[in-house]
Amino acid sequence: MSVSPPNPQSPIPEVPSELLPQSVPTASTPFSAFTKREKWIIVTMTGVAGIFSPISGAIYFPAIPTIANEFNTSISLINLTVTVYMIAQGVSPVIWAPFADVYGRRPVFIACLSLLAVSCIALAVIPTSGWWLLLVLRIFQSSGSASTIALAGGVISDIATPAERGGYLGITTLGAMLGPCIGPILGGILAGQLGWRWIFWFLCILTGVCLIPMVLFFPETLRFVVGDGSIAPPLWNRPLIPIIAPWQRGPSDEYSKPPSSAAKRPRMNPLPLFRNLDVLLTLFSGGLAYALFMTVPAVISALFQDAYPYLTETKIGLCFLPIGIAGIISGFVSGKIADRAYKAERAKYDANRKQRLEADSESVLKEEEEWAGDQFAGFHIEKARLKLSFPYIALMMVSVIGFGWCLKAKVSLAGPLVFEVGLGWSCIAIMNGYQLLLIDLYPKQGSSVVALSNVVRCTLGAILIAIIDPILNAMGTGWTFVFFGLIVGVLAPLMTWVVIWRGPQWRKARAKKARCRAEARDPDTEEKSSPSS
Repeated sequence: MSVSPPNPQSPIPEVPSELLPQSVPTASTPFSAFTKREKWIIVTMTGVAGIFSPISGAIYFPAIPTIANEFNTSISLINLTVTVYMIAQGVSPVIWAPFADVYGRRPVFIACLSLLAVSCIALAVIPTSGWWLLLVLRIFQSSGSASTIALAGGVISDIATPAERGGYLGITTLGAMLGPCIGPILGGILAGQLGWRWIFWFLCILTGVCLIPMVLFFPETLRFVVGDGSIAPPLWNRPLIPIIAPWQRGPSDEYSKPPSSAAKRPRMNPLPLFRNLDVLLTLFSGGLAYALFMTVPAVISALFQDAYPYLTETKIGLCFLPIGIAGIISGFVSGKIADRAYKAERAKYDANRKQRLEADSESVLKEEEEWAGDQFAGFHIEKARLKLSFPYIALMMVSVIGFGWCLKAKVSLAGPLVFEVGLGWSCIAIMNGYQLLLIDLYPKQGSSVVALSNVVRCTLGAILIAIIDPILNAMGTGWTFVFFGLIVGVLAPLMTWVVIWRGPQWRKARAKKARCRAEARDPDTEEKSSPSS
């Protein structure tokens, strides 16, 4: 194969374009045709859509006793509607996300929000003689709401470079954190003042407020369809009022090229990604942290009522706020910190590569040819994304253990609330790092990898929530949270270290397999790649 002259400014050697998962932008060829202002509008719209998955679940909790009375059934049976909601919340993104990675983000966003709106209307008018119908409709409600966070991950991979993704990902966590904070409060107010049916009418109205701007203004971003955004999407996939329409400004250069007819669409089944050890370990590291994070709100009401019996239900509801507010702030700040960490690692790598090229360009390029097909080549993306996870995990472990012992000792209410802040901050910072790495590794399947993350964390969260009551009864509050804190504090860093240590070798092996498959599909590969005489 012929070797191109070295370019010290380029972090990746020239390789066949069909082997590159995603090209790397330069100053002359910006990655996206969307302006910075347009990117912020797009990401904000996806962040608002992301509120529906957590708020649709949390807003329901205060009304469970009332709904049980209305349906003349037991609370345990109504709790079953919560269980099926969580199951659908974990599974449905794996169904929706591959469609978004293949056919487009915009139509799947509209389909999910439309399903949510219709299911909320049905829940609002459901007859109280049909408990089974409540169960079924909650599955549809969860299926419509749960995928929006995964879709947001795909949008970020479409419009943002790796150096920008941390800040944008922080915006998408806004809805995910705001929902659990305000959901129980809103649910209690609506059920108490207007009746439980108004919970679903409120969700329907809120969904419409998000869906209408999506239909009117939200552009398609999937690179397989619109390139960098400067390719006009099909008429059926255009916003009705195209105020964000880079294709109207004319095509740019490399990134505006439409995919060739031979271009391979992303997989419709993302489950084979579980076979990649770096993906599996990353998913479980983040999943453990998130599961522990979700377990704390699940037991706050009971534990605070026991430790501080003078608190009213309203005041206990306000005790959910510190963990959520800290998570929202962390989403913004830790995202910016992640971007800075990436840029610092990239700058060190580029400077070192430039020196090596000046000293021995032939050996450097020969070494980089072994990475052909991997978008980061020899750059240690795993270290850039995960090196900050270790102090965040330590903060989470300390916060969880401190939270448990404050409740055990029944210290001032300020004690557990302060540790809630540490827990909310650290969990979102941890999750951002792991999700950024997954999106970086599979930018063409951005929605699918976030959906897989959702499956793992929801599964682990459901398991921890199911077992925490027996463990609390057996071990007591203090030692229960020591036990959970140590599980996360030991296993998550261990798995993270393995990903940082072995991740580059696994990436190189995948790139080699991809090249072999490409050569097997194209019998003329060697002839095409041989130097001309």
